[in-house]
Amino acid sequence: MLVSNLGCRIVWAWRRGGLASAVALGLAGCHGGSDSDGDGSSSSEASGGTATSEPAEGTTLTETSTAATSTTTTGTSTGTSTLDTDASTGSGLQCSDGRGDAGELCFAPPVDVFVGLPVAALVAATVAPKQGAAQDLVIGHGTGIAVLAGDGSGGFENLAELDTGSVAALAVADLDGDGLGDIAAAHGDSGRVSIAYNDPGGFAFAQDLPFDVEPTPSPSSIAIADFDGVDGPDVVAVDESAAQLHLWLQEPGGGFAAPLSIAIGGNPGEIGVGGLGGSDAPDVAVPNLGGTSVAVLLFNAGSFDIADSVLVGDGPRAVAVTDLDGDGLDDLATADGAGDSASVAFGGAAGIGNAAIYVAGPQPRAVATGDIDNDGRADLVVSLQSANAVAIFLQGDGGAFLSAQWVATPPGPGALAIADFNGDGLGDVAVGSAAGQGGVSLLLSDP
Repeated sequence: MLVSNLGCRIVWAWRRGGLASAVALGLAGCHGGSDSDGDGSSSSEASGGTATSEPAEGTTLTETSTAATSTTTTGTSTGTSTLDTDASTGSGLQCSDGRGDAGELCFAPPVDVFVGLPVAALVAATVAPKQGAAQDLVIGHGTGIAVLAGDGSGGFENLAELDTGSVAALAVADLDGDGLGDIAAAHGDSGRVSIAYNDPGGFAFAQDLPFDVEPTPSPSSIAIADFDGVDGPDVVAVDESAAQLHLWLQEPGGGFAAPLSIAIGGNPGEIGVGGLGGSDAPDVAVPNLGGTSVAVLLFNAGSFDIADSVLVGDGPRAVAVTDLDGDGLDDLATADGAGDSASVAFGGAAGIGNAAIYVAGPQPRAVATGDIDNDGRADLVVSLQSANAVAIFLQGDGGAFLSAQWVATPPGPGALAIADFNGDGLGDVAVGSAAGQGGVSLLLSDP
C-alpha cells in the first residue's frame, strides 16, 4: 500500500519483460527535504510524512532518475515514446502552487467518497437538479446503484440508493427528454437490463427491458445512443458469455421495442459508442477479449454491419470512444488486459487508422479520457488492477502519447470516470475498486 502526503512525489521505473515505463507513485511534487541516499524513500519537510510502496507481485520497482523508454507499435512500424522522469511535471513547473500550468501532472492523495461495497461501474454525469454544472457520480456496486451529488468543490452527498441487485455496467443519458440524466444498468448475475428514470422527485424504476433469446443472457456492458435517429436515445448491451449484442430502440411516447439480438462472436469486452465511420451516426466498438482487435459495428437498415476491425494490443478489455485529437472525428482507445498495454487509433473521414500500442503496466482493466494536465488535449487514464495504480498517458505533440506515469490508488482499481469534480478546470479521476472493501476514491488535481 502507498502512504503519501501532499508535499512529495516518488518516481520509480517499472520493469517487466525488458521494458521500462515511468512510474509516479503519490504525485504531488517534492518541495525540499527529499531523500537522495538511494533507499527508495522520500520525505517532505512541510508535512513530515513519508511515502513508501510495495511492488505488485511479479513486478520489480527500482529507483531511477534517468529517462524511461517504452516500445510503441503502430501498424507494422515501430517507434519509441519517451519521458524524462526528472521533468515529468514539465520544466519549471511545480505542484501545489495553485496555477494549473499546461503540462503539469499533480494529484492530492486519494480521498474515499464511497466505501464498503465492491464497485463494478462508474459514471460521471450531471444527474441531480442543481444550478451550475457540478459533476455527480453514479456507482454500480454489489447490491445496486448509488447516486452521489457533487457540490462542485470535490465533495459529495448521497442523493439516491437504488436497490437493483448487483450491477455489472452503467450508462447515463437523458432518455425521456426532460433534461435530467436517466440510468440504464446491466445486471449480469440476474440476466437483466433495467431503466431508472430521473425526475425532480427522484429516481423511479420504469421497467426491465425484455430479452427474446434463450438461455437468459448475462449482460456485461451497456451504452446509450440514438441509433435510428428517431424517438430519442436507444439502449445497447453486450452479453460477454454468449457473444451477443442486444439493441432496444425507443418507441414514440417512451418505452422500448423488443430487442434486436445478433451474434457477434469472439469474447466481447466493455463496449463504446461514437461516430467512428467518419460520420455523426453512432457505431458500436466491441473489443475482443480473446484476441487483438476491436470490431466496429454500424447500425444499418435495422441491423448491424461490421464496418471495420482495428488491430490493438493483446486482450482488449475495454474501449473508450471520443475525439482525442480535436479534429471533430471520434477515435478509440483500449485497455489491453492480456498485453499490459493501452492502444490508440485515430479516426478519419475514410475510417480508423492503425493503432499505436503503449506500455501501461500489469492487468489493465478500464480506460477513460479527459484533459488531465490543462493543455487542451485529451489524455488517457488506464486502471491497473493488480498494481494498485492508474497509468496516466499525457498527450504530446502530433497525437502521440507520452510514456505512462503511475499514480497509486486503493487496492484493485477497476472502473474509471474523469471530470472536473472540484471546479479548478482540471480533470480529476474517480476510481472504483472491486477488491477488499471496494468503494470509490477520488484523485483530485492539486495544481
